[in-house]
Amino acid sequence: RVCRGNAYAITRMFKVLRSVYGEKVNLRQYVYKGATLVQVHVQSDDVFFAYGATHALTGAAPLYRGCVVAFGGTPPSRSALEKIAGPEHTVLAISKLKCLHYVLRTFGVRNKLGTLLQDTSAYIESIPHFCDNWSVPESFRPGVFEKLRRWAMYVASLQAPRRSELNEGAYLHILE
Repeated sequence: RVCRGNAYAITRMFKVLRSVYGEKVNLRQYVYKGATLVQVHVQSDDVFFAYGATHALTGAAPLYRGCVVAFGGTPPSRSALEKIAGPEHTVLAISKLKCLHYVLRTFGVRNKLGTLLQDTSAYIESIPHFCDNWSVPESFRPGVFEKLRRWAMYVASLQAPRRSELNEGAYLHILE
């Protein structure tokens, strides 16, 4: 949760995103369990790199991958997103959505290839820490553990040429 209650910083963020990065960013508004949510959908990584300076200069809220802003009170209209101020549009929280499939592939597979290629046992032993680090819900942990363990065992069984491909970072075609 970032900038909780800071409507000004959120207003600035929405204005900056629409005016400076409008072609690369969409603000998707929807209602969930009585709260109005606005998902900031960024279509290009360039926005994240450039936004840091913009954020510092404008007083806008920070921008995170998977950023979702939750509002309480009167739901703002799409046109009012850039004019949010006052108690009628209270910012409840800014959250970061984490898609488990993405987290597994990016942080459990790609980013841990070095560990896996050096020591399969160390990789498997690190899975519980991975689950803690990424706040994987308890109910999903057995499945996550099994998927990553099976991936580790598969990689351990690969012949040298295929392992070399992994060492060079080409993993998706092997994973799939």
